[in-house]
Amino acid sequence: MTRNRYCERLGISIPVVEHFVEQPRASLLRLMVLALLEHGAPLPLETIADRLLDAGVRSLSGDMPYSLRKAWHGLPPVVKEPDGNMGLESRDLDHLA
Repeated sequence: MTRNRYCERLGISIPVVEHFVEQPRASLLRLMVLALLEHGAPLPLETIADRLLDAGVRSLSGDMPYSLRKAWHGLPPVVKEPDGNMGLESRDLDHLA
């Protein structure tokens, strides 16, 4: 089993995206954060989009990567890593807890 460095740092159990999809506060940005927490490491935006689609999330535009970029627009705790993957900023992780 691979380590989940995000959840280890926060001291939380690994979330499952499907458990949060129907919650009223389940915005695309929050679901993007949950997908990253679930994985425990940075991911390509397209992989996050696929994960959310697999969990039953739909975007109004029908283009999940586009909708995620629009929902994120540079907001913490999500950051774009130098390699192009999306990750969670370590200094903002404590705020998530």
